[in-house]
Amino acid sequence: MGTSTGRVIAVGLGLGLYMTVLGWLGNNLLLGADWDRAGALAANNVALPYPDLAREIISLVFDFVYCLTMTWLYSKTSDRSLGFSAKFQFVFWFATLVVFYVAAVNSRFVPWEIAWKTTLLGLLIAVPIVFVIPRLIPAWTPRAP
Repeated sequence: MGTSTGRVIAVGLGLGLYMTVLGWLGNNLLLGADWDRAGALAANNVALPYPDLAREIISLVFDFVYCLTMTWLYSKTSDRSLGFSAKFQFVFWFATLVVFYVAAVNSRFVPWEIAWKTTLLGLLIAVPIVFVIPRLIPAWTPRAP
């Protein structure tokens, strides 16, 4: 037995909304000029076959998938301590954002400058989750008969 699927989905979607809003604000307000420069310098100047609104929606879906996956994996762990939560978030961040942006830089899709800034932004947005997720996905305790 463990955390219910409904709870995992609700928490995952809630955290996805949190990351989507903060990620969008950070990437558009804090790093907007950097992203504009990165787009102008892109070595792989590809014209996407869909409008900007569709591109924005596709990019926002990532945070929901990311958080649903993270919440599901976290719900399968038995240690809900703050220390474990911090390690879990760091490893998950590293395995997703760091690996992705290293590959994106290596493929010349984005320059190093915007890659490390965006990766750091992702880490800063994930820090509060360290404290929240153990409360949202508590350890399972069996009920007395």
